[in-house]
Amino acid sequence: MRPMPKGPLKKDRALELRFGVPGSQLPSRDAGRLVREAEEMGFDSMWWADRLMGWMPKGPHALLDPFVVMSAVATATSTIQLGTAVADPLRRHPTQLAQTALSLQQISSNRLLLGIGPGEAAGTRPYGISFERPVGRFEEAIQIIRGLWTGKPYDFEGEHYQLQSALCGLGKQVPTPPLWVAAHGYRTLGITGRFADGWIPTGHGAAAYADQLRRIRDVSQTAGRPSDAVEPGVFAWLVAAESEERAHQLFLEPGLRSLGLLLPQGALPTSPLPEGPWKSLIPTDPDVHELVQAVDVDELSTVIPHGTPDDIAAELMEYVAAGARHLVLCDMSPASGARNGLEMRPIEIHQAVREALERRVAHCMIEKERFEIGQGPGTAVSRSDSGV
Repeated sequence: MRPMPKGPLKKDRALELRFGVPGSQLPSRDAGRLVREAEEMGFDSMWWADRLMGWMPKGPHALLDPFVVMSAVATATSTIQLGTAVADPLRRHPTQLAQTALSLQQISSNRLLLGIGPGEAAGTRPYGISFERPVGRFEEAIQIIRGLWTGKPYDFEGEHYQLQSALCGLGKQVPTPPLWVAAHGYRTLGITGRFADGWIPTGHGAAAYADQLRRIRDVSQTAGRPSDAVEPGVFAWLVAAESEERAHQLFLEPGLRSLGLLLPQGALPTSPLPEGPWKSLIPTDPDVHELVQAVDVDELSTVIPHGTPDDIAAELMEYVAAGARHLVLCDMSPASGARNGLEMRPIEIHQAVREALERRVAHCMIEKERFEIGQGPGTAVSRSDSGV
């Protein structure tokens, strides 16, 4: 078993974590059955991507629209929250997103988490949609969505969008859903701190996560919001296997190796896409196969938790120590096309990781309590060097 991680001490007595899992958008899968099972197993959220093509060169590329799937499963569930990871405001006009979100919020009995991001080249350029100045358009889109959600006539004069007496009447009848942002860069992190309710980045190392969360909290305070106005989440890719050694073997397979192309800028020191995937990566481009082979597997394995569920939980504890409170667990081992040695379905792997992580958090909190009330430090660490 790996040692407990070191990190900042959490002040409150009970550390509450929330857990999510990815939903299926494949035509051949029963999305309703999967989300009901996740709800019965106690997961807090399920998330769907908003893409016209898949992430990997080999796909899958046949994907159902996330809002259609979420509308269908909303009527078959009652407690699990339903999120987009994340909606693309470059393909979907913000006025349309505002109405669609409120519609789904109503249908789901207020369980929507509207995840939104600045878009990407893969969702725009192949389809003749402009990818010019995506961050500026993204920032304006968030303001427009917020403005229309008031349910009052709304004017907006931006560089990219202009609205005059625009109205979304649902805003007066339907509670506003939380707005989550996928952000990794300095400017988008600032937008998150000013406007978002939650933050859902792609995990690419706890140290980077801590720095980015600090940026969000600083901006929130500067904008007159509480420093903890934004709920810190993370979309955590995992590679589960019977051992760390087996997981390393899986990383060599092209399906998993291609994850190195999808990580944010700076995640891999020798990434073949140094500016990250959003600006240029088109999975269907024939040249992508050469880029996949250029991914350094050793570097990739340092930023993606891997191994047994307990191994993975030990790595995820670093994110908890960095401030993550809503962890979306996504086992990517099936993308390798090889057996991982675990006789478990993905949802069972996610459950095992969650339980292992909860045990580790509980252990840290118990030892912290013992240390503070003078029962002896046990395996706890000092106030400046705690597991959570």
